[in-house]
Amino acid sequence: MDKLKTIEQVERYIYQLLPQKGKNNDEVTLLNNINYSKCCHASQAIRKMDTHEVRYYHLTLRMDQQAVQSPFKLNLSPSFLCSFDLLSLYIAIKDLQVYEKYKFDLPNIKRVVPIRLETLAWPNCKYLLSQLRMFHGKYLAQIIPSVQITKENFSEISFQFNINSLKNHFEEIWYELDYQYSPLDVLYIQLPDLVKFILQPNQEIDENLQHTFLKRLQKHNLPFVVGRIDSSKTLNEFKLKGSSFYFGFIKDYPACNHLDPFHRLYS
Repeated sequence: MDKLKTIEQVERYIYQLLPQKGKNNDEVTLLNNINYSKCCHASQAIRKMDTHEVRYYHLTLRMDQQAVQSPFKLNLSPSFLCSFDLLSLYIAIKDLQVYEKYKFDLPNIKRVVPIRLETLAWPNCKYLLSQLRMFHGKYLAQIIPSVQITKENFSEISFQFNINSLKNHFEEIWYELDYQYSPLDVLYIQLPDLVKFILQPNQEIDENLQHTFLKRLQKHNLPFVVGRIDSSKTLNEFKLKGSSFYFGFIKDYPACNHLDPFHRLYS
C-alpha cells in the first residue's frame, strides 16, 4: 500500500474505503449527504463538573443541519460503519490542521472521537493508524479515541489485543460504556484513562444497575464523564454521584462543521 504522508493522501484513502453505491435506502441517502456536504462534525464542549471549564471537545458525525441525526443509527453494512469511524477520525485531524494553520499552534484542548470496538479489528483501520502514527503523530497526540463497547461486540481476547494496539497510537484511551448493555468485566482486563457514558433520552433508569456501575468505577478510581445532561437537576445529581466531567448540557448547543463534498474533490 502507498504511504499516507500527507493529509490529502489520508483523505483519498478514506474516500476509497467509502462505498460508491448504497445497498439500501439508508446507504444511498447517507452517500448523497456526504457528496453534497449535508453531513457535519458536531462539536460539543466537555466541561469540568466543578468549574464548568471546557476540558475537551467531543466530536461526532451527524447527517443533518441541526447536528442531531446520527448516521450510525441507520441500516448500514459493517464495512460502511467502519469506514465512517475512520472518516470521523480524519475530520478530527482536519480540524486540528485548520486550527494549526490559522492560529499557529495546536490547541491545548484535546478532541474526543468515538470509535466502535469492531472497527479496531478492521485491517484498513490498523493500516491507517500505523500511517497516522508514522507521519501525523502530532495530531494523534491531540485526539482521544472513545471506544464504544457493547456485549454484542465484545470478545475478551480480541478486546485485549486491539486495546493494547490502540495504546501504541494514542496517549489517552476512553471507554464508552452503557451501564445496562456493556460488559463491565472490561475494567478487569484493561483499564482506560476515563469512562464515558451517555444518558439515553426516554430511557428508564435502573437505579440499582447504575449504582453498581458507578461503584465499579469508584473501585478502580476511574474518573467518568456523563453525556446528554438535560437539566440542572440531572447535572447536580451526577455531580453528587462523582462525575468529573459532563457534556451535551441543554445550553451547550453543538457547533456544526460541514464536510467538504467528496464528489467535487475526486470526481
